[in-house]
Amino acid sequence: METVLAKIKPGIQEQADVEKKVQSFSDQLPVLPFIGGSYAKGTWLSGNHDIDLFVLYPPTAKHIATQLGKTLKKKFKNVVTIHGSRDYYQITHQGLTFEIIPVKAITRAADAENITDVSPLHVQWVNTHTNDFLKDQIRLAKQFCKAHHIYGAETYIKGFSGYVLEILVITYGNFAKLLRHALHWHEGHIIDVAGHYHGMNPDKRSALIVVDPVQPDRNAAAALSAASLHTFQDAAKQFLQRPTNDAFIEHHMTLKELKKYALAFTATPLPGKKDLVGTQLLKVHEYIQRKLREEGYTLTDAGWEWNATAYYWYTVQETELPKKKRHDGPPLTKQKNVQAFLQKHPNAIMGTEKGRVFVFLTRDYTTIKAYGKYLTQDEEIRKRVHKIRLFSSFTKKERFK
Repeated sequence: METVLAKIKPGIQEQADVEKKVQSFSDQLPVLPFIGGSYAKGTWLSGNHDIDLFVLYPPTAKHIATQLGKTLKKKFKNVVTIHGSRDYYQITHQGLTFEIIPVKAITRAADAENITDVSPLHVQWVNTHTNDFLKDQIRLAKQFCKAHHIYGAETYIKGFSGYVLEILVITYGNFAKLLRHALHWHEGHIIDVAGHYHGMNPDKRSALIVVDPVQPDRNAAAALSAASLHTFQDAAKQFLQRPTNDAFIEHHMTLKELKKYALAFTATPLPGKKDLVGTQLLKVHEYIQRKLREEGYTLTDAGWEWNATAYYWYTVQETELPKKKRHDGPPLTKQKNVQAFLQKHPNAIMGTEKGRVFVFLTRDYTTIKAYGKYLTQDEEIRKRVHKIRLFSSFTKKERFK
């Protein structure tokens, strides 16, 4: 893994360049920042130069986000406001993106008014519990998750946050031990490195419970989905059986590879905050899957990813469906609902089975490509993207048969 580390760990020159730019920007700020995030912890990856700067306010201060915004906008022209539970700000300087975050200067997580108030405590905890070796092991864990598209707690990823991976590596001692222990995790498995778990509200549970070592009532892995957990476990099993540097290489779908799938789309996202845009793109993926199943297709593979353009791909058992499809209605015991159902389909062939009414409807589109073209006009999809197009290696005649 030394080869992997050589690629993902910032070199001396890169560290010096970033440090110089951080210092240059910090000197221009009209307020004294506390440097945070993975850069401050020494767990950042080469090429990832987003820098978190926390501006500390007294615990009794009011409207700190508004105060900070006014201060920054007097000094800088390119201030971008990021709205959230507490607004923060982005400024680009010498090619780096700085996120300037207002927080209360607290010494105990219990005094936090907002989750961001605890972030400086996270930095302090990680720095207290790591050394150079562990920081490199954390880098491996982050790159491993990036390669398998499960790095990030954003809504559209539902993966492992950097802080969660830092806690896990510290807990188990190195990257390899983390992978070995992960094979024995079950949904709802509890990891409590600080040993202060005393139960947690059901709404804070998730696929994996990682008790925040500085905030006992918080599940640091609350955003992690069961699907991401299983992806991590499968990847861990494969890597332990056959260690390879390829496990750390992030693969992106190409247009050439899209041709292999029965149905594929390319989409241009709407403008907006990355997390919100990504969430809308995820909803498109979930909606397409649901519509395919409702239409009668059997999905055997599906996926999506997003860089500048979003790619969606689906494999189904059937490339063509019968002209007629069965549509189940309400139970016969609910006569009013049955009558309404039959009135909605007055010309359909009707039948009953197992106490329910059903009708046979005529499909407008019998091939997967034709149905895919129809989906590109669906309003539920079109309102969530700027543009979506059917992608296919088929000829135009074959595509819309």
